[in-house]
Amino acid sequence: MFLTWNRSRAKEGPHLFQLARWIFLSVLILCAATLFSAGCAFHWPLRGDASFQPPQPLPVGYTKSELVQKINENVGHLHSWRSTDLTLSAKGPGTLPIKLSGEIAVESPRNFRLMVHSLAGTETDFGSNSERFWFWMKRGEPKHVFTARHDGLTAAQRRMMIPFHPDWVMQAMGVIPLLDSQVEMEIDETTQNARLITKLQSPDGHPMQSVIVADPSGVIHSHQLFDQNHRLVARANLSNYQRHEPNDIIFPHEITLHWPQSNLKLIMKVNAADLNPSTLSANIWQLPEIPDSPRLDIDRVPAAQHTKFHH
Repeated sequence: MFLTWNRSRAKEGPHLFQLARWIFLSVLILCAATLFSAGCAFHWPLRGDASFQPPQPLPVGYTKSELVQKINENVGHLHSWRSTDLTLSAKGPGTLPIKLSGEIAVESPRNFRLMVHSLAGTETDFGSNSERFWFWMKRGEPKHVFTARHDGLTAAQRRMMIPFHPDWVMQAMGVIPLLDSQVEMEIDETTQNARLITKLQSPDGHPMQSVIVADPSGVIHSHQLFDQNHRLVARANLSNYQRHEPNDIIFPHEITLHWPQSNLKLIMKVNAADLNPSTLSANIWQLPEIPDSPRLDIDRVPAAQHTKFHH
């Protein structure tokens, strides 16, 4: 079996076990994506302005190109960010919510690191560098640091039956600019909010749709992903926007990820963010060496040894 779970550990800490599994579903693609355009470093974090005022809205009758340009102006200023003050809470079917702490760092073009902590220590470690991505969970079996090269991402996705599109997750994190030529727009005449629609493909080749809901000021309220039958697969709601100097960047300090078909919800609260820092130790992007968890290259494991990732 490619990935199984230690049931005795699950009994010892069922909520932590469930949270690690849900974070895996939401973040593996983020770690493995080939299109990172954000990053971060060690600076004193800046807290945003709690009295957030959105940018000047576009006039009634605005065009798709005008809205895409307004959204991309903000994304273009945000080339890097980091938080060492991250709160994660998850809720799944039949379980009580649980909250843990974490830290996240991203750096263009492929560097990424997310670590989640409990009172018992580090629970999960997800990361990516210029060559490969990795993930590790303390409460998973068999015990390995699972890793693969970026050019093996497609095979890894199919073997693990991960349904999420990497571009969608990256856009939900606010670090991928929109391409005007790939977007269609519908406008709600009552609110003047727009639905920006992009056609995608799932890892197994089925058609999907990405929908971004944004208001005329260019503030994104949600990212939605629909399957070929127009059923909602995943939704990311962005809220608690705050302004950060010196480039007047607007940044969401709360991201709620929801998978309706699985009744799973993950809330990421960025309590303090460090935007566009200048330096960061290269050690943070190195594949971790964890005692009793040897490295396993999942893009090299024969397909017969892989199985579906159950959630």
